[in-house]
Amino acid sequence: MKFIAALLSIALFCGMLNADELSEKIAQMFIVGFDGGSFSEGSLVAKAIKEQKVGGLIFFALEGRNINDPGQLKQLTTDIKAYAKEHNPTLLLAIDVEGGWVDRLSPRQGFKHRVIMAKALGELNDPQFTYEYAQELAALLEEYGFNMNFAPVVDLDVNPVSPAIGGLGRSFSKDPNVVASQAKAFIKAFQEKRILTSLKHFPGHGSATTDSHNGLTDVTYTWQAEELEPYRQLVGSGYSDLVMVGHVVNRNLDNTTILTMAGEPSVVPATLSKKMIGGILRDDIGFQGAVISDDMTMGAIADLYDFRTALKNGINAGVDMFILANHHGKDQAAEAIALVYNLVEKGDIPKSRIDEAYERIMKMKTRM
Repeated sequence: MKFIAALLSIALFCGMLNADELSEKIAQMFIVGFDGGSFSEGSLVAKAIKEQKVGGLIFFALEGRNINDPGQLKQLTTDIKAYAKEHNPTLLLAIDVEGGWVDRLSPRQGFKHRVIMAKALGELNDPQFTYEYAQELAALLEEYGFNMNFAPVVDLDVNPVSPAIGGLGRSFSKDPNVVASQAKAFIKAFQEKRILTSLKHFPGHGSATTDSHNGLTDVTYTWQAEELEPYRQLVGSGYSDLVMVGHVVNRNLDNTTILTMAGEPSVVPATLSKKMIGGILRDDIGFQGAVISDDMTMGAIADLYDFRTALKNGINAGVDMFILANHHGKDQAAEAIALVYNLVEKGDIPKSRIDEAYERIMKMKTRM
């Protein structure tokens, strides 16, 4: 009996190890936002780093968030990196610094750099100038401890007044060749500093007439096939960091529907589309790196789908990492990890998808 009991104990112990391993792999799939401009060991962000071992953190300059001024930010990232070195050494510290309208390290807060919009860089169309400008931005991120930048935007300027892209000068050009060459120069500067980059927003947000921050964005009748061309060129030349998938609906690319929280069928956005991620980005374009979602707390997702449905469909579609920017006072990392773990246990997500995502994430992290 003692022998049988010992075997049972070993089996249970091994099961716990497997459970812990699965949870840690799932945790790597999330980049989470947090509140506060200082770090303490009793905080939610400390828990996310040490206990949950999330894949990364995303920093914002909004009121009550993380970035107030250069000295404060330097102390915050220094403290986080020191804590992560012991508990989560591959932690990503991510930020959005495109160089124009979207810039979390704004000169208004004391961060010293030029502000040049992507549209102006594209109009100049001098890759060497863009590279030198991107070097300035990369050096800034390196100084303040970041190892990931959610840039560059490779959306085409199809609609110059698109509220999220063209209207803010975030697109280099409507010419896909100009966009690809500008993005390549931009990426080179960050790669030299071992800072990861992310192409966004696949399969193209530049023709949109609405902003996916506020609700689902439908580009079915405005999207153009050439919006994929920058991805083809950059992936073809060896790009393998991240591709960010946008919350855009395109019925011509995928007319699959899933149920919303209200119980009504809704055509899937690219973030939840196996045809767009697995079919176009993976099989057609040939991208083998990690795919990341745009923020899953944006209105386009959070207002339509319950969290479980969004995560299940996103992972099965081929998303490897998810941004959870706004936690609304909840421990959203813990909730997300538990939901995905349960979905794997129930067979709604194959464990092989978690393993595949984890391998892509860790391979990418070796380049930091």
